Amino acid sequence: DNVKTFYRAKVNSSEAIVRRAEASKEQQRSVLAENGVSVVPPSLEQLERVIEGETDSDTLKDELGVGVATEQPPASDETAPVPAPETNAPAPLTEEEREEQTRRSVDSAVKALYAYEVELMADLGALKQEAMDEYHALPEEEQTNDNKIRIGYSYLKRCYAMEVEADKRVKAILNGLRSELTALGADTKLADTLWQSYCEEKATAKEYYLNKYL
Repeated sequence: DNVKTFYRAKVNSSEAIVRRAEASKEQQRSVLAENGVSVVPPSLEQLERVIEGETDSDTLKDELGVGVATEQPPASDETAPVPAPETNAPAPLTEEEREEQTRRSVDSAVKALYAYEVELMADLGALKQEAMDEYHALPEEEQTNDNKIRIGYSYLKRCYAMEVEADKRVKAILNGLRSELTALGADTKLADTLWQSYCEEKATAKEYYLNKYL
């Protein structure tokens, strides 16, 4: 997949990649609006400001209204089991109460996803700066294109390691959402849709930054 992404990054223009990213964000906004969630996903431009150090992650999270990314349980590829109801269970929720709790669960999970996305971009920005510092620390005669590429690829490997951890974190958030929706008797399809959106946006973002920096 990474080889395919690298190829697409080299054959597609940055403008085409940005258009795809914006279309994906718009589709996600539409799906969330249908589920009563009004929080807006961060744009590629906003995320790039974080990477470039033009704004910090907390400032952008405040702008988006997503707060701080909460800690999630350990990631798992399996949906967490739903606890069995207690004998002295409370009275069943009304349909209106169930819908409101479902909306709140989705809203909380989406905010956690967006907050984490912003924090991840801040980490990538720090990694980018570290790579630049390493290059500029070389003697002037060694600041060659070959060394720039060598350093770039060494940090790219670290980015791929971060991607693995990001996948685990997102799965943990969505597994938590699935458990809550199941407990409420609600459809869990939205969690699958959010995972698909995450995968598509991740691929587009990788294309964009590979196109820009390598």
